[in-house]
Amino acid sequence: RNRRFLSKPLPLEFKSNPEYGLRVILSFQPQTRFLIPLDRCIQMASSVVRNKVRKQYPTSAYYNNQAASFLQSCFISILNLKG
Repeated sequence: RNRRFLSKPLPLEFKSNPEYGLRVILSFQPQTRFLIPLDRCIQMASSVVRNKVRKQYPTSAYYNNQAASFLQSCFISILNLKG
């Protein structure tokens, strides 16, 4: 049984991301709502954390921590966890 698992891995089920990605809804008093997509923000924060931006523009430890905490909050909201 264990060897069969090594030769044929089990198929994994996953839920694909929605087309629109992760968005934030900002609401103001007279029922005005704005949808703000966070896809570019996530890409930029992940490039800062992965040090891809450092070659062109060096970043400080403060910005690395801010990018990491932003990604953490995005992951928490995607996975419906409590922060």
